[in-house]
Amino acid sequence: MKTLYVSFLWHLHQPLYKDKLTNTYRLPWVRLHSTKGYWDMVNIIEDYPDAKVTFNLTPSLLYQILDISKNVIKDLHYEISKKPIDSLTLDDKIFILQNFFLCNWETMVYPYPRFNELLKKRGESISGRELEKKAFDFTKKDFLDLIVLYNLIWFGFSERKDPFIKKLFEKGEGFTENERDKLLKKQKEIISLIIPKYKELQDKGQIEVSTSPFYHPILPILLDGKQSGFDFLSDAKEQIRNGISFYEENFGKKPKGMWPAEGGVSKEIFPLLKNEGIEWSATDEEILLNSIDSFSRSDIYKMYEINGIKLFFRDKNLSNLISFIYSKNKPEDAVSDLVARIEKIRDCTIGLPGEHIVSIILDGENPWEYYRDNGHGFLSGIYERIPKIPNVKMVTFSEFIKITKEGNKLSHIIPGSWIDHSFKIWIGKEEKDKAWNYLKRARDTLIKTAPDNTSAWEEIYIAEGSDWFWWYGDDFSSDQDDVFDSLFRTHLANVYKILNKIPPSYLDEPIAKPKFIKPQIEPVHLISPIIDGKITSYYEWLFGGFYDVWEPGGTMHISQTIISSIRYGYDFYNLYLAISTKTKVEEEVFVVDIISPNAYRIKFFPENYGDVFRVLNVDSIIKIGRLNSVCFGRILEVGIPFRVIEAHLGDEIRFVVSTERNGIIVESWPKMGFISITIPTKEKEAINWSA
Repeated sequence: MKTLYVSFLWHLHQPLYKDKLTNTYRLPWVRLHSTKGYWDMVNIIEDYPDAKVTFNLTPSLLYQILDISKNVIKDLHYEISKKPIDSLTLDDKIFILQNFFLCNWETMVYPYPRFNELLKKRGESISGRELEKKAFDFTKKDFLDLIVLYNLIWFGFSERKDPFIKKLFEKGEGFTENERDKLLKKQKEIISLIIPKYKELQDKGQIEVSTSPFYHPILPILLDGKQSGFDFLSDAKEQIRNGISFYEENFGKKPKGMWPAEGGVSKEIFPLLKNEGIEWSATDEEILLNSIDSFSRSDIYKMYEINGIKLFFRDKNLSNLISFIYSKNKPEDAVSDLVARIEKIRDCTIGLPGEHIVSIILDGENPWEYYRDNGHGFLSGIYERIPKIPNVKMVTFSEFIKITKEGNKLSHIIPGSWIDHSFKIWIGKEEKDKAWNYLKRARDTLIKTAPDNTSAWEEIYIAEGSDWFWWYGDDFSSDQDDVFDSLFRTHLANVYKILNKIPPSYLDEPIAKPKFIKPQIEPVHLISPIIDGKITSYYEWLFGGFYDVWEPGGTMHISQTIISSIRYGYDFYNLYLAISTKTKVEEEVFVVDIISPNAYRIKFFPENYGDVFRVLNVDSIIKIGRLNSVCFGRILEVGIPFRVIEAHLGDEIRFVVSTERNGIIVESWPKMGFISITIPTKEKEAINWSA
């Protein structure tokens, strides 16, 4: 009787969170996911010898796992975790309260009484200013428990059988610094075992490990010169070659398969893969649906061939069930549902000619945060039951190629990804296109200045990764959008630094489009402050607006901020600002960027004057005049005439306040948005007063 083949591809990936020039990791996700998803996924499969799967380990993830396990690196989250509790500063404590609850609360906080207690004590919804107050409420014991619990909760089911880890979970609270140190040491030990374990199981033949272009670029975008306005063919080739070379360095042989980043394919990429010895690749079923004239559901369960590359198409429904739905069900029910669906596919294809394969391809790390047992019940269930389904066999993709040999010929394939069979998530919107434009400028500078500088090229390749563009625009958002934005611009700025050039000033400013940030107090009436560098009286700014930089929170250490608050208001002729600072200002220049109704930049200097610039575009600003209504004192007070910035009664003015040191923007407020003020007409103001 005919056999239906089933092949899982678990895609394991993280973008490069490391700034190579400073040897600093900005985010902890590789370290934390290592003791959970990466270690669990390879360990559990070993218990089920009849289960065969493919893991796609991206080179950027592989590099970071090896780097963290072997080298001394800077990771603020880790460094604060291991500090003696008595030496924690106020900034450290605020950082812990901001960042050590970043996980799925439903499965990783609420089930653990002490962790849940600490979350409630901090507050589930809390502002930046309140964090400082909470930092004083938390005891040394609270902070130590929080540090241990946050690092502990990222240990998955494989290590929870370890006597020490099991003891910590059972203890639940009242941890010692010695236990914390042992936990962090255990974390490092596990990370060092991950890649050798994947190699061991691949050498045994139970798993296949495939790869991706090194820094996870979407190859069709790099190659699509006509639509995108650039053609990075040489970059695409290098990303492929470097990924294969790094794989060979760590696994002792070349990979047979390559998962294209985001499942992004086009007819142009396959000759590149073929030339480097790649045998197979894969993408989403919707690509096939839109590439052939007539479509039957059974078509996605065939192997295809295009330009010498064997091509598999994932079952989108089955893949998404595991990613997003099954976590809400009991493990045994989810397993039974998947088994039943595979049996149905077997029954539907059994009478059709040729061999058929069900390709289940998905993210292999993030789903397990949403499974109450970290996915143990579901994974053990499918690895136990699928091989026992009559006339069903689990295989790797390379094993299936040996069985089938010839694929169905594809003469045409539409360009697209595994999301909506398009690339609109990564290109084609204002913020995304601005990021690509900045990347192209840096690349052009490199080619003109030092085309053989490999370190600078490395930063370009990093910036080509898909993850940065994913977070730009309004498609997706996270608590760390500002960090991703900053990291992308850091990699581009590093290109210029490596070339001994000053990075363009626009790389100091967020690419993410500013959003209106609601201040703590909004203006209600006209004000007429005296510009004398101090709050002259209680009533001077009473009817103005007030923005406290603490309120939005964020990842910046509080000690790094210069500005503490911004008061603002207006009369019929001027915009007024009063900027308070944490410390005495000596070298800083204060910058007010007027975003609308027209783009202006005004720089205020300690010598009590302000230079006004008209902003034409990111490369061109023209000095047009000077303001003298400026006073640096206890605070900075300024008056900006509406006529200077071409604003009129009834206009909305959007602005951002920054500090600059040695020509470099140090901080901007709001960080990811703007303050908005609408100049009332005289009629409107009269109504306000009469009300």
